Amino acid sequence: MLFVSTEEIEKCEMVLESRLNDAKTIAGTRSHHSFVPVNSDSLQIRRISADVDGTSVKVTSSSQAQASQSFTHGQCLAAVYDKAWYLGVVEDISHENEDVLVNFMRSRNPGTTIHSFVWPSTRDECWIPFEHVLCTVQEPLQITKGRIKQYKLNSPAIEMIEDSFNKFLDCYYN
Repeated sequence: MLFVSTEEIEKCEMVLESRLNDAKTIAGTRSHHSFVPVNSDSLQIRRISADVDGTSVKVTSSSQAQASQSFTHGQCLAAVYDKAWYLGVVEDISHENEDVLVNFMRSRNPGTTIHSFVWPSTRDECWIPFEHVLCTVQEPLQITKGRIKQYKLNSPAIEMIEDSFNKFLDCYYN
């Protein structure tokens, strides 16, 4: 038989309470399934357990200021998913979970400096944490007509996205 005194229970309760008071909700956790502690205030999170690369996140509120984001339905934005940036449109917003549902466009020329986009034949939607949104942009210009419409962003928008993306990579993957 094991006996634990009331004082020991209350002491443990106070320690746990102080730790939990400093913890914050991690945006986008509903799309992740692996959480590995790195140290006392950060986790390595992965979409699936077998992923080689994960994202480092701080779990204490004092360690990272949460940017307050305001998004609107139909707003164009650039967001990070699997270490790449994508262009998409806001479909839904969850302030409770601190993420947005984005319908993504597909790059017409992946891996090149030609940034043109098309809508895929089937919707490509995913919930993205607010902190993975790089920036909002103006709606891309349609550059072709016909069955497959192609769209293009202007150069300043591309530069802004790529600058934000590089800062994101430095922050989360280095």
